[in-house]
Amino acid sequence: MKIKFPLYVLAITTCIACNNSNTAEDTGSNATSRVSENKAKDFDWLLGNWQRTNDEQGKQTFETWARLNDSTYKSHGYTLVKKDTVWQEHVLLVKNNTDWYFKVSVQNESSSTDFKLTQKTDTSFQCENPLNDFPKTIGYNKSGEDLNAVISDGNTTIPYHFKKIK
Repeated sequence: MKIKFPLYVLAITTCIACNNSNTAEDTGSNATSRVSENKAKDFDWLLGNWQRTNDEQGKQTFETWARLNDSTYKSHGYTLVKKDTVWQEHVLLVKNNTDWYFKVSVQNESSSTDFKLTQKTDTSFQCENPLNDFPKTIGYNKSGEDLNAVISDGNTTIPYHFKKIK
């Protein structure tokens, strides 16, 4: 009897451990599936024409977002001083396999600077590129009718507040 009881306890413990292990794996794989199944429509809150409300005096900054397909968004941002364009950038928010990338191309540069999406909710996301000088992080969130963006390198943070242009 002394031998059977420890074997019985060992068998039960093993079964419980196996069930817990499978549950953890299922939870992990389901979470991964949910992330990889995200389509561009999950970023529809970006769509439209936006004007920055916290610009420097004499400047007007705009962003326009459009969805090209289920794995690509496109943005064009620019700043005007009077009627002259003094800055502009193009952004692609692109899904590459299971990861999303925020690819920024500024005027006079032939290649993009890529930021990997590291956090996402229904109305926000954050991207990172720790090798870039500035910024290292880019974040967007929608709050009511406002669109907010923040760029930062950990020391300097620049906020952008936008209102939708109707």
